[in-house]
Amino acid sequence: IRKTVMFRNLLRPMDLGTPRSTIGDRQTAGLYPKFIHPSPRTAAIYTDEHQRVMDLVAGGAADETIRTLVKQIHEERANAANAVMEKMGVAA
Repeated sequence: IRKTVMFRNLLRPMDLGTPRSTIGDRQTAGLYPKFIHPSPRTAAIYTDEHQRVMDLVAGGAADETIRTLVKQIHEERANAANAVMEKMGVAA
């Protein structure tokens, strides 16, 4: 039986159409998820995470609502990593 593996698409900062400094300011304010680093010299964000944040921004959501989503995204990442480490028998 062949297992289907789903991959999440990544966006690099240059693909976002927003200056890196603006993204950095939003990240510092808790209004945009931190980038992941798939390799030492690469930064990216999952496409679905970016879209969720942009949907709130486009809908005129309050900053606190966006911060709540960003915290949720970071928690989801941590939970996914912990689940993988648990399967591997590695302490988090």
